[in-house]
Amino acid sequence: MATMLEVAKRAGVSKATVSRVLSGNGYVSQETKDRVFKAVAESGYRPNLLARNWRPKPRKPSAWW
Repeated sequence: MATMLEVAKRAGVSKATVSRVLSGNGYVSQETKDRVFKAVAESGYRPNLLARNWRPKPRKPSAWW
């Protein structure tokens, strides 16, 4: 299974650009989107759902008196 970094190398873009294309956030040219989607199809990339759900939880501020 391909990683996002491998897709980025295949498409000739950064990992951040691949992330923006796949999430639909931020502006990316149509040409770049096409290259990324082609690289995804060729590599068989599938998102890692465990990694997607692993995010540090925001901490609530606490005061020590």
